[in-house]
Amino acid sequence: MRKVTINRIRAIAGCAGKVSIYTSNKLVEGEKITKDKCEFIGKIKNGSSLEFEINEEGIVVIAAYDNMNVFMPTDYILIPQGNDNVELTGKVKLNPSKGNPFIFLN
Repeated sequence: MRKVTINRIRAIAGCAGKVSIYTSNKLVEGEKITKDKCEFIGKIKNGSSLEFEINEEGIVVIAAYDNMNVFMPTDYILIPQGNDNVELTGKVKLNPSKGNPFIFLN
């Protein structure tokens, strides 16, 4: 098992909202990301971190807004197979027309 740590940079944009983190190993390239193919990991508040374990296989980590039964993925990142721990960083990008999406910076 290896550890994944996601650090959310503190920002004014989207400061009140929490970002939901999901993982999936069932996605196919070019396929739409749906909630039924994802596993919920947790939520990240502004300026905090989330840590979880994954196995050695490759996996997709998905950031999404998940409120009132609306699932809106904003970004995803592929973690390749391996044994090393992974540290990811992300922030909310100021863009009101797109709902201030959370993006991974790695």
